Amino acid sequence: MTDSQPVLRALDTGLEVLLYPEPKYREKFGPLFNQPTGKALIHYMNPVNKISSKGKKQNRILLLSNNALYLTEVDSTVKRCVPVKDITQVVVAPASGCIGFRISKEYDILLELNSQDPAKEVHYLLNILKVLYQKEQTGILGTWVRQVDGVKKRAKPFDPPLLMSKPKGFKLTLVAIPVLSPEEIQQMLKASVRPSPLPDE
Repeated sequence: MTDSQPVLRALDTGLEVLLYPEPKYREKFGPLFNQPTGKALIHYMNPVNKISSKGKKQNRILLLSNNALYLTEVDSTVKRCVPVKDITQVVVAPASGCIGFRISKEYDILLELNSQDPAKEVHYLLNILKVLYQKEQTGILGTWVRQVDGVKKRAKPFDPPLLMSKPKGFKLTLVAIPVLSPEEIQQMLKASVRPSPLPDE
């Protein structure tokens, strides 16, 4: 999205909607964003390092729709898909750019965000997750988010530890990304237009 284009926001949550991936990802992720019936409803996309249970870093792309978290390879192959409602806690270490997810029905996830300002990126992502959590859940937000001072290999600062080993027989279950129709996009465009402020008298 260029600077000259208005920022589109979802009408139900107010979160920014990404209509296009960054240029370097458009070849691989373009088909995901451009669905036959409209545009995929995606609020966040960023390269990350997934930390394995052995402390190994794996290049991934993190995507957030309005109801699920997706981890893909750089060629857009989906490796994990977690509904927001299945995330029982988010643990963040802003100084190191790390964010962990405790997941009720699957094994946990630990990510290191790739950004020039890791703390800012963590807080930006966390703010999106908070909105999505409140949309999906009725729980207490303060117990869903926990902050720690730092993260070392194998998530040792987390108590209890994140359970990041893939269980035997694990099968990926995909949640379809909602699609915005052209009419819905037009509604967002109209909502993004605001009257210019009157000049001072």
